[in-house]
Amino acid sequence: MRVKHSYRLVLPEFALTELCLAHDAGAIAHSIPLKSTMYHYREFGYGESGGTNRFQYKHFPVIVSSSGAPWHEVNLYLIALVTQEWKLDMSTYHSIAGDLAAFRRFLDEENQSSDRPMAFDCFPQSKNLRPTYRFRAHLQNLVNCGELKPSTAKRRMRRIISLYRWCIEEKLVRPDYPPWIEKTIQVHYKDSKGLPTSKTCITTDLKIIAAESADPYSQTINDGGRLRPLPADEQIALVEVLIASANIEMRLIHLIALLTGARTQTILTMRIRDFSKDIPTSISEVRIPVGPGTLVDTKRNKKIILHMPAWLYRKLQLYIRSERAETRREKSVDQTETQYIFLTNRGTPYYESKVAAAASPHAKRHKKVGQTAREFIRAQTIPKVSQKLNRDFSYSLHDLRATYGMNKTDIQMERVQRGEITLHQARMIVMGLMGHDSPEQTDRYLNFRSYRAGILAAQEQHEAHLNVISGYSQGDKI
Repeated sequence: MRVKHSYRLVLPEFALTELCLAHDAGAIAHSIPLKSTMYHYREFGYGESGGTNRFQYKHFPVIVSSSGAPWHEVNLYLIALVTQEWKLDMSTYHSIAGDLAAFRRFLDEENQSSDRPMAFDCFPQSKNLRPTYRFRAHLQNLVNCGELKPSTAKRRMRRIISLYRWCIEEKLVRPDYPPWIEKTIQVHYKDSKGLPTSKTCITTDLKIIAAESADPYSQTINDGGRLRPLPADEQIALVEVLIASANIEMRLIHLIALLTGARTQTILTMRIRDFSKDIPTSISEVRIPVGPGTLVDTKRNKKIILHMPAWLYRKLQLYIRSERAETRREKSVDQTETQYIFLTNRGTPYYESKVAAAASPHAKRHKKVGQTAREFIRAQTIPKVSQKLNRDFSYSLHDLRATYGMNKTDIQMERVQRGEITLHQARMIVMGLMGHDSPEQTDRYLNFRSYRAGILAAQEQHEAHLNVISGYSQGDKI
């Protein structure tokens, strides 16, 4: 017999409502067929208009227990998060809901396999019987066995603590004994200018312990995830495969990632109007603002400037005016300059922006978040590059951001060695190009070579890589 588990469910549309009387303004009648009961409800509103603005959400996550019923406390918590923070992008809440569903599955499995049942809101005298401590032990065991990344375990524990803090504050949970023990610590770090500073933080005894040691042979850089800068020979092979491909959109998308360091969500939400300027032939670089106020998505809604080679900017202008692009736009509803540059052959976006998702009157079961690009990489570029290199090869579009960062770092470090700039100046240049929040992020690129000497091929391979791209930059070919 198959055991049912708790899970995360995504509702295409969700509106926050309240029960009301039949004669109340905005009352909507609704019947429950199983009980032959009639009740009335109305939507919550906000603003000076007296409620004309509604709390309505698309792709709202909820947690369903193994019995099929919604998990009361956690779903109220998710509603509170969304209504208080009011973020346009639901992906953050999907991640939170996924971690909370993992916690609920743990509770279900413990209750099925243990002779000592454990309730979500029960905190007995023994620490080992409290759900927070038992879940922490469970996560620690998975980390120790290598079945769960330490970062994932730590994130889940933080989110469970946040859940209980809210439940206790709202008096949904009244623990007889503390869910954890808190203490105050000082955390030392460097500010945006590289100066040492510190801040006071509250920590708990639910900390996940994981040894974090620098691996001198690691091929990845921690920059919003573990990213792998591609060696020069892989860059060359990848660009050659893309140039030979008939998929012009994927070719241009890859080149933007490789030559600007832009993330997938940024590239796929660029608009036609971002490439409307006529630039003189003397200009070698075009600066493109992205983020709030531009309709182009960025991580954490941060406003940054992309530095794009002028020749690539012109190729994108050429593509926008091409018959291929116009045919795709004709299949879409939006024919204006705010339309995405890249559309599928059906006229649909590769990635639906946060603003568009919030404004759309129709909710879709699955939001467009670059699935087509990932499938192209899996089915087309990875096999062909592997064959060209005659070895296993794998990458993600996001890895090209780290590749861009390392290419720029190499250039600046060569300038440091020639005495043209200082190491601090090199750090600040790379930090600005990558849009980093702190020098520590940038230092991971500056230190990468010293940890992994020889990760890239010889200088002539790097020059060949540049020649491939430079050769493509000539002429009118898109």
